[in-house]
Amino acid sequence: MLYLIGILSVLLIIVSTMHIIQKKEVARKIQELDIAYKKANHRNQEKKKNAIDFIMANHALTIKNKEKDMLAKQLTSANAELLKIEIDQSEYIKELEQMMHMISHEVRQPITHLQGLSNLFDDAATSSKHNIYKILGYIKSSVHSLDVFTRDFTKYLSKVMQKRKEKI
Repeated sequence: MLYLIGILSVLLIIVSTMHIIQKKEVARKIQELDIAYKKANHRNQEKKKNAIDFIMANHALTIKNKEKDMLAKQLTSANAELLKIEIDQSEYIKELEQMMHMISHEVRQPITHLQGLSNLFDDAATSSKHNIYKILGYIKSSVHSLDVFTRDFTKYLSKVMQKRKEKI
């Protein structure tokens, strides 16, 4: 019986040791699971943080895109305005060229005639009255041409100025 008690004691010690080993193993596994849970929780928190960061970045990009669209519209509008100004400037240059043409052809010709006639008048002072009347007729014709031109030029300038005022 003593032998049996010894065997049972040894078995009891073995079972107790195994139970203690199993408890330690279970505690170690619980600790590993706890660590794994904490890591998983930490990764989940990082994912949530990253998701929030992505949402905020997406929102910022949306705002920037709206700003870009608005600036593109402003740029398009400014470009259209510049084209309109360029066309207006081109028309203005054409009008100035027309005025220069009118002045150089329609004013210069009567002035040149008057200069020539004044020279003839100086020479004709000793000539006959008939020549003087002829010269005076040419002078009147040149003065009439200047008068007609200045009236036409005034009308033209009035139209140009009116057109400019309407554009403003």
